[in-house]
Amino acid sequence: MKESENKKQKQEEKQTIVSNLQKAIVKFTDSVDGFIYPLIIPPIQSIDEDILFEIYPDLRKVGKQKKLHVLLYSYGGDAHTAFHIGRLLQEYSSELSIYVLREAKSAATLISCAADRIVFSEISELGPMDPQISRSDEPGRFSPLAIKHTFDLLHQQSEEGHSQIVKVLTDKLPDPLILGEHLKSLETGKDYLCKLMNSRMFSGDAEKAIQVSEKLVTGYPDHGYCIDFVEAKSIGLKVEKVEEKHEETILEIMKSYKNVWDKFDFHLKKARNAETVKDKDAQFKEAFDLYDDLKKLATEVIKHQQDKKTPPTPKRKTSKKKK
Repeated sequence: MKESENKKQKQEEKQTIVSNLQKAIVKFTDSVDGFIYPLIIPPIQSIDEDILFEIYPDLRKVGKQKKLHVLLYSYGGDAHTAFHIGRLLQEYSSELSIYVLREAKSAATLISCAADRIVFSEISELGPMDPQISRSDEPGRFSPLAIKHTFDLLHQQSEEGHSQIVKVLTDKLPDPLILGEHLKSLETGKDYLCKLMNSRMFSGDAEKAIQVSEKLVTGYPDHGYCIDFVEAKSIGLKVEKVEEKHEETILEIMKSYKNVWDKFDFHLKKARNAETVKDKDAQFKEAFDLYDDLKKLATEVIKHQQDKKTPPTPKRKTSKKKK
């Protein structure tokens, strides 16, 4: 009996954590002029083909909106897919606002630049758009900007007559054709940014789009660099702060999402430290049940907004037959 009660309590707790996030977003939808689309990509997932095939059916259900507000959270992913998502969001909106929920880094910054305006809370941030490339020799990734810094270092050491250092460093470099291909990815990033911003944010001002793209791709020393509201505004992006009347609701959304993901991490850590297969499987199930509920969030939020717009069907009056 006690085990059954504990199971029921855990289920209710899990539902409460996710439903709190859903309630916070629904509250926001009821106070904003336009349609809200939550594009919340958990840290264990990146912007990729799977995400594209989730977003496209959602947007088909939503249809083209006069005002589309996207709640974006993501650590990034594939730039090619991000560009395609940005194009889709533009296609399905006449006016596009993207709200950065805490972080929209790397390829998610590319999606943000599809907007007419990017909306920041006081703790929101974008990130540089230099692509991250997997290393073939060891785990980890690197930026093509590192190649440029390496060439600068080689040139400096050569000028100073340190031929032995130059030889050691040169021997460790990959094939020049591969290096060239990696460097070309920087140009791809800039081109994608320019195309998205020319369509909306800087329509009619191609020079501005080029300047901002250059800064986002090559202008920062580290891929994790924090581009907050002040920095984003200083480089020329069209940004706004969350309206004061919405500040608490946006904070509630961010905190609720953090609670969901903290709980996911909690179960994942317990699974890794579990002493039996049964306990490990139980903890993994708890974690991925939360993940599955999170993936259903967009559907529920879309349904809520569409139900609001659809007037209830009036009940037909039935006439009583005379006996």
